[in-house]
Amino acid sequence: MWLDSSPVVNFKWKATIKRKLREAGGEMKVKKLRKAVVGAYAEVAGDTEGVEELFEAKLAKSGVAVNGKMASLVS
Repeated sequence: MWLDSSPVVNFKWKATIKRKLREAGGEMKVKKLRKAVVGAYAEVAGDTEGVEELFEAKLAKSGVAVNGKMASLVS
């Protein structure tokens, strides 16, 4: 049982990451992608504390190829 007072936020990380990449033509810098996805999360949750680390974990599991500073969709 969690004693955390923060509300549960339903945010679809993988879908948002892939949607932002599709909107950018399938490839963009990781920094720009992070800014876009964290911004979308902030609109839903209102809080961005600790979100950078969460984004990195979700990016690694999302099936997106990261090559250096660039992230791209894997087809």
